[in-house]
Amino acid sequence: MDDADSPALVQRVLAASEGATEFLSLIGEEELSPCLFAESLVMVSESGQPLGQFSVSVQPACYEEQGGQEEDCYLVRATSQSTIDEVPCGSSITAYISKRLETLEQHQHEYVKFRAHPLDRKTHVVKRGGRLVVTKIIEEGETAMGFQKQLVGMTEVEVFGIERAVCPDEGIPMTWQFYFLSDGHLARRVQVGSPATVLLQQLPVLIDVDEVEPRPVFEKKSLDWEEDVQLYSQFLDRKEELQAGHASYARRHPELRALLADFLQLLLLRKPDDVFTFAAEFFAPFATQRPPGSTFQASDKPSPFRGRV
Repeated sequence: MDDADSPALVQRVLAASEGATEFLSLIGEEELSPCLFAESLVMVSESGQPLGQFSVSVQPACYEEQGGQEEDCYLVRATSQSTIDEVPCGSSITAYISKRLETLEQHQHEYVKFRAHPLDRKTHVVKRGGRLVVTKIIEEGETAMGFQKQLVGMTEVEVFGIERAVCPDEGIPMTWQFYFLSDGHLARRVQVGSPATVLLQQLPVLIDVDEVEPRPVFEKKSLDWEEDVQLYSQFLDRKEELQAGHASYARRHPELRALLADFLQLLLLRKPDDVFTFAAEFFAPFATQRPPGSTFQASDKPSPFRGRV
């Protein structure tokens, strides 16, 4: 990424008051134990109509630091999602808090989905070397710029333009304009205010949508594996192994139960027609600060089905 594409970084030194620091130091695990619970409330209008849901939970957890070290901590989650005047809006916060009540990492997501001008704001806080690094990003929708003509090499083609603006709380707002060919190839990118422009020099072979061939039909052969003593024995052994592994993982990560409970409660309350899109929007805040593939690369256990037919 060029310097022109990087948002301005602003460093601030913040210090807590001595009274607040002393008060927090007096709070021990015994005082915090009654706070480990989950609560869910329904948001209603003045007429009593349900508008959304608010939930909060505090659970013991284990936080993995950047160097691979693990630390016992508390996982705090709070979500608020509603629809007011047919405009979906909400906020969520997920934070890992040490036993000394220090913030280890925090994700905050706020959004208002106006049809003409959606607003999405994300804040990430993480402890690095005794300091808190705060990253804020505000996205204010994408504006369609319609179709235009562009010269690619010696050929004039039609491109479709989209403008995207990112406005951080600190620093200079940035705006990009992207122009695409009919099949999605990027033809031009312009960063407003930058003297450089990214241009497509040679027209690629446009991607045609291939016709989907019918799936081959294979004759099914009956296999009563329960009658096969060896296969049934292997099934029982593998079943017990998987159940033990799943139970052990769930005990090490109590935040999993809280996360799934929050999702199912909101899913049953909202009853969306498109469950997949709803799930993607619900879990999107947890992936904003993760590099692609990091979750799967972190697991060193081979798949139980790898190499099997």
